[in-house]
Formats: sequence, structure tokens, C-alpha cells
Amino acid sequence: MQSQCGDETARFLDAVQQSVTDADATGSQDDDGAFPAQPVTPDLETQPDFAATIFTTLGRAYLNSGHLKLGQQLIQRALQLRRQLYGDSHPAIAESMQMIARIHRDDGNLVEAEDAIRQAHHMQRQA
Repeated sequence: MQSQCGDETARFLDAVQQSVTDADATGSQDDDGAFPAQPVTPDLETQPDFAATIFTTLGRAYLNSGHLKLGQQLIQRALQLRRQLYGDSHPAIAESMQMIARIHRDDGNLVEAEDAIRQAHHMQRQA
């Protein structure tokens, strides 16, 4: 089981890396200098919580490195997976909502950022 998990994770990370490499090779950057979001299909369907954790970690890394659209896509995918697993209120969803708030803040959408952070804090208080 652990070997299978490692193999699936390695394939997933290879797919993410390849999507960024492909965008880099074509030089297809957006107006803000970020590479366009590439669809990434993880090979982790049997481990959605683990996939969401990987999406969150990679999304945060891409946000920190200036690849805003790809980072946002990965964070939103993590949120979607977590909502499917846990419903609308869970500490893991609160983590995703905090990242969504950061994305909105960085985009200058302060009302949306405040709404997302309030939702995250509400979930954390309930937990």
C-alpha cells in the first residue's frame, strides 16, 4: 500500500512538473507574467484527502513563486476535494478558505477576501 501511494504521488508530481515545463517551453505567459493554469489530473483518486494536501502545498508554492493562476487552480481543486469529503465545514476546508482569502487579497478583491477569512475563522471556532 505504501509503495503504491509513493508511485501514485511520483506520477502526480511528474504531471504537475510537466505542465509547468510545457508552459515554460512555449513561453506562453499571461499579461501578469504568470504561466497559464494547466489542467492537472492526479493519479490519486483513491486518496482524495492526500491529493488535496498535495494540491494545497503545491498551490502555496506556486503562489509564493509568482505563478498566481496555477496556484489558484490548485488551491481551488483542493477546496473542491475537501468539500466532497467533509461537507461545508471542517478544519481542512478552513485551511483552503484561508488560501482563497489570500488569493482574493492579492488580486485586490478585499470584500471577497474578508468573506473567505470569516468563513475560515467560523469553521475553526466550530472545530
